[in-house]
Amino acid sequence: MLELGVTIQENSKGEWEIHTPPSVFPPHGVVSRPYPTREEALQAAKERIYE
Repeated sequence: MLELGVTIQENSKGEWEIHTPPSVFPPHGVVSRPYPTREEALQAAKERIYE
């Protein structure tokens, strides 16, 4: 499987975001909308990857 470098990170408000690196979305990468839980962010990331 292709290594995308996508990470799930907590922001300063305690919400979780999906961070996609510049190697996938040049030139700056992409940060998703915040999700209330890590599990929801992880599920959303999986759905994006497999679509």
